[in-house]
Amino acid sequence: MAGICNLEVDRESRIDVSSFTTSPSPPCWEDLTASLDAIKSLDDYITIQTYPYAPNPGLRIDGKLTPLPLTDSSAAPLKNARGYKSVEDPNTWNLGADQFNLLNPAWPSFFELVDAKLHKLTLYEQSWGFHSQNIPPREPSKIATLLVCLPSECKGGQLRLCYANQYHTYEVNEGSPFNTTVFALPCGVGYNIEKIVSGHRLVLFYNILAMVESQDPIQLFDHQANAFHSALAQCHRQSTASSIKAYLLDHKYPLTKLALSQLKGRDLTVCEILKRSCPQHGFSIFLNYYTNMVPTDYTNSTRKNSRCLNPILTLNGIRIARHHKLSEDQLLNNSCNKTRRTEKFAEVDQLQGENYNCDTAIIICPVVYLVSYLQRSDGPDWSKIVTVVMDNLKIYSHCGGFVSDSVNALGQIFKSAVHSHRRPDMLRWAWKEKHTSLYTELVLDSMNRLGSSSVMEVVAEIINDDILKESEPDSIHWEKYFGGTVGQIVGQIQGLDFFSTSLATVQGSISADLQNSFESWKATMERHAFEKNRDWVTLHLIPALRARGETTLIKYLAQVLLSRLESDSTASDRDIAREILVETNWKAALEPVDIRLVAWRRKGFLPLLEQCLRTNLEDTVIKLLDASWTKMVTQHKGPNDFPLLQQKPRIGAFLKQLGHILNEYNFPCLNSTRDIFKLLINRYMHIGAPFFPKNHPGQSDGEFVHDVELYNKTLLTFEAPFKELRFDYVKGLLGERDYRELVMLERVTCSEGANELAALDSRDPAARGGAKGATVGALATEDERSKKRRLEN
Repeated sequence: MAGICNLEVDRESRIDVSSFTTSPSPPCWEDLTASLDAIKSLDDYITIQTYPYAPNPGLRIDGKLTPLPLTDSSAAPLKNARGYKSVEDPNTWNLGADQFNLLNPAWPSFFELVDAKLHKLTLYEQSWGFHSQNIPPREPSKIATLLVCLPSECKGGQLRLCYANQYHTYEVNEGSPFNTTVFALPCGVGYNIEKIVSGHRLVLFYNILAMVESQDPIQLFDHQANAFHSALAQCHRQSTASSIKAYLLDHKYPLTKLALSQLKGRDLTVCEILKRSCPQHGFSIFLNYYTNMVPTDYTNSTRKNSRCLNPILTLNGIRIARHHKLSEDQLLNNSCNKTRRTEKFAEVDQLQGENYNCDTAIIICPVVYLVSYLQRSDGPDWSKIVTVVMDNLKIYSHCGGFVSDSVNALGQIFKSAVHSHRRPDMLRWAWKEKHTSLYTELVLDSMNRLGSSSVMEVVAEIINDDILKESEPDSIHWEKYFGGTVGQIVGQIQGLDFFSTSLATVQGSISADLQNSFESWKATMERHAFEKNRDWVTLHLIPALRARGETTLIKYLAQVLLSRLESDSTASDRDIAREILVETNWKAALEPVDIRLVAWRRKGFLPLLEQCLRTNLEDTVIKLLDASWTKMVTQHKGPNDFPLLQQKPRIGAFLKQLGHILNEYNFPCLNSTRDIFKLLINRYMHIGAPFFPKNHPGQSDGEFVHDVELYNKTLLTFEAPFKELRFDYVKGLLGERDYRELVMLERVTCSEGANELAALDSRDPAARGGAKGATVGALATEDERSKKRRLEN
């Protein structure tokens, strides 16, 4: 992941180190320093002694004495004894303590200072590799293992010890095959015999149960770590932004070779124990060179010591920052008080008048403050920092606090990164490694930013790869790809425009068979987002809706706002709804789909119109009806344009419901409304009007009667939807003449409406004459007159 990001830090935003030194460190750091000072190296714990004149143990096996030094011929009885051959190493033979005897009475005096219990005898033969050795089981009072390498003719077979990634190799019987070499090893130290070139190696194993007359008893290495676990835990609980500490090591190292693998002695032990213990308590550790610059110009009293770390390195020797100043309180131990320190050196820079005293230190930094600490450093390499944090997350995945703090640190880096094009790589990694919180943070933060398409395309890529595990598209839980539950996602959205654009990007990149399922979920999410954060409307939503909002969404938003007026909302919601509809009236106007939705009382144009009237938004209704007629005119420019032909069966019901809504709220008759009725009735509802049959010459009376019966049946079906429109509001809207012709079907022979009109006319002939000369009704409002003038112009 090298180069995954390159964070540029504003120099002016750096925090002065002096601001972190106003309060002394809590006592827990003193406890931690004391625990670190008490740590011993592997060499401090291992006791090795060679005895040229050690007594012969008098080894007897199966009644026969085994001569020493051991030769090939004297080793044969051991192989044939009743012991067991090692399964792990076929060139190793073992005899339990009850399968041999040590007859020399002087031999026990060899262990005067220890309480040693004989465990076994092991014979190692020539081999091509290491002789692996399992650590003997620990008895309740066991604190160490004693290995007695008896004299033998052998080349190779050195003893190799290992603990905390420290390895030491020791010669056995060095200088003479008559020497006896004894190793005292604390419990937990691993050991094996290296490749034997020729001959054999014979070793007695003892368990040391107690130590007497010893001023420095053998201890367990693990006890060293346990000694400061509590101090580390306390330090983490009390950590602040100033809780970045430096601990000076014993040795100095070349500038080109500072890494964990290059450390030696106690330095290596200290760093290995910190490496294992710090992540459990939420700390990271780094290596660096510590420089204390002491002014030599004593005439200038204003000059003070300057402490700095340069450079800052990972345990692998990777440089992550160039320079960092250190306060006196941040230094856990003082170089002048360290009695273990070796290889000291000093050099004087005469030109600068400063004395440089360089040491090696290890930094202990709470992970929660890692980003702020490195931001105050000079030249942080954020690409390498991210790589180190990601690698540590894999290594210490079992440390819950460390993981959560590291994920939070990565989130801080990428939220402040200038080069956000690196986010897709991090998003893939977070999903793969199942770091849900980091994945969620990156996705939600990207959904609130411009230019997040690359991140959303990665989300679609993850969906396409992961969806193969799902059984059915309808069973997909889309929320998990965007950061959790619906409430969690919606609660962190800051702008519906960015949110909708992000979801649209994902929808455009997922596979075709997932489109319908995602579209349904997307619509639900957008509704929840709006209901949760209605403040977006005036700042973000209206401009976005005007530019690219969908008709269905616009109508839904307005209906949600207006429906709240009936519950716990305020008048401002009505103002927002009015502004949305006024600014987007062209998109909120009547659409062909609204006619199809006439049976749905809560969806479409008619429910929206009714809610506007119910909430006294008559001016908004006028704009919607005007926009609907204007849009309809553009759709019916030519005599052969029939864009609503598929909706013909529902047009009558639509007009009926529209008329009843307008009539219920005493809405005035507009020219736009009348024109909508006239166009829909004339162009669609009159399609298929039947013609009364003619009695052709030569046609029998029976045939003509049959044609008339068919005509009457057809007429009955044809006239049914017109009956629904025969009420006063429609009559007043269309005017007498158009109402008689379009709705009453005056010119359709034998229609019920024509017959009804004929009966009325016979009783009142003046009414028919008035109908013939009637024109469109008078405009009811000034708005209608203004609308007419606009259309004429």
